[in-house]
Amino acid sequence: MADDADTYTFGDTDLAAERLRILARAFEPTSRAFLARVRARAYGEAPVALAVDLGCGPGYTTCLVRDVMAAAVTTGIDRSPRFLARAALRAADDLRFVAHDVTAPPPAAAGADLLYARFLLTHLARPAAALRAWADVAAPGAHLLLEETAALTSAHPALARYHALVGALQRAHGQDMTIGRTLARLASGTGWIVRQARVTRARLPARLMARIHVMNLRTWRNDRHAARVCDGDELETLDAALERLACGRDPAPPVDCRLGQVWLTRAATSPPFRGAPAPTQSPPGQ
Repeated sequence: MADDADTYTFGDTDLAAERLRILARAFEPTSRAFLARVRARAYGEAPVALAVDLGCGPGYTTCLVRDVMAAAVTTGIDRSPRFLARAALRAADDLRFVAHDVTAPPPAAAGADLLYARFLLTHLARPAAALRAWADVAAPGAHLLLEETAALTSAHPALARYHALVGALQRAHGQDMTIGRTLARLASGTGWIVRQARVTRARLPARLMARIHVMNLRTWRNDRHAARVCDGDELETLDAALERLACGRDPAPPVDCRLGQVWLTRAATSPPFRGAPAPTQSPPGQ
């Protein structure tokens, strides 16, 4: 197993924050529809007292959860001081942000009615342990909504190569880029009951995805495992190819994104949390 498990290789720099802003806009429609569906079916007209966004990053997903779930309080939890400083600019009476390692039971999530995490478990080497930790603090009958990548497919060689390299890099860290395929199975024995599991599709413009990917590449290329994945010359070539796509100079068909969306409900009793080693950096959500 990697000795730096749970490292967030995509960084928390200004460039990483801008990438998350673009990514949040790209995936807002699918996430909003998922949240709204559960809001209608699980709560109806009933109020939500506390909603929690796990691995909130700069707060884009937290604002989305607040807007859709209409909770009395929505709390974003993350470990990155840089991201939390950005998120704090959005803080309000019904919107709060707290620093905490999301892989351990977060006190700020105690008694939460609704927990949400998008593109978070993919960065954890022990995702099931995190699910158990969240079950420990959630209210009985609370709902946990997860969204993770199940597959990324592109006919363009630069985009396809980028996806392959990121998958290899995450495997070097003991992580799984396509964990969205196995979310329902992963939840078994963690204190959560699967209410619904599905894979939804989003076809996103190649130009948009190339912009997100090249910003990512310029962060993770400095990761100490990157040299094991490919050499510097290939990264330079890939950077240039993605930049041409991002600027619209080269055409490419849309990227086919398959997203695993799982709706879980906390069981009446949950197994005791067995703990996980503290990460070198708590990964923010995307």
